Amino acid sequence: MIRRPRRVGTATALAAALLALSVATIVSLVQRLSGARQFVSYDTVATRLHDIHWGDTVVLTAGIIVAALGLLLLALALTPGRAVVVPLEPMDGSDAGIDRRSLRRLSESEGSR
Repeated sequence: MIRRPRRVGTATALAAALLALSVATIVSLVQRLSGARQFVSYDTVATRLHDIHWGDTVVLTAGIIVAALGLLLLALALTPGRAVVVPLEPMDGSDAGIDRRSLRRLSESEGSR
């Protein structure tokens, strides 16, 4: 019955970064299709990407950064966090637990008596 914490911070940061990238792409494409001045110029990005070759240092550096970020996110997802709910000794065949903060407050109040 040990409940583990969710990785809310990591998931939120990754979701926000992907959302920002997606919004920038959509805004740029809509502006390109409507003929308006582009937030991010597709032609500029395409020209820079076509000028980069597989043997360039930029490609190697970007690959290492993306691989390291992927491994970091994988490690964060796989490592268990501290238990949020600590199981109590079962009585009468029922399972019970207490969260860490409540347990800490209880032990502090017992120590002050």
